[in-house]
Amino acid sequence: QVAISADARRAITANNSWMISTDIVSGQIKRKISVADEHVTALAAARDGNKIYVGYDNEDIEVVDARIFHVFLTFPGSSGVSKMAISPDGQYLATGHGGTLALWQASDGNRLDTISANATAGKITALAFNSSSSQIAIATESGTIKRYAVP
Repeated sequence: QVAISADARRAITANNSWMISTDIVSGQIKRKISVADEHVTALAAARDGNKIYVGYDNEDIEVVDARIFHVFLTFPGSSGVSKMAISPDGQYLATGHGGTLALWQASDGNRLDTISANATAGKITALAFNSSSSQIAIATESGTIKRYAVP
């Protein structure tokens, strides 16, 4: 998993063992923490590069301070995360798992909406917000692309 800050100065990478923050300009590793007890399945960087949204296969979503790798918020009630996107304005986080899309208030983890993709469309393979953060598009394994208005 990889997330790049909007200013393109920080890259966060994660696998089954480590989460690493790297300064892209210098190539220097800034932080490295063990995530051996977890399986990171999705990452998204906030526009300012200071927050990282981390999805796990154990159904958690955590908001992490990217500078010190401190968890300061956990979103309740997730059903697992395999795909993730943060809106350009930083207000919303979209997560996908199986054929279900969840939309969250990024600041406090409040779930705003849950949408089930058509059963014939299959699993969500990608998520993206439009530039005004007013719509989200999902792609599914069947090749279907659907667009939804952000409430």
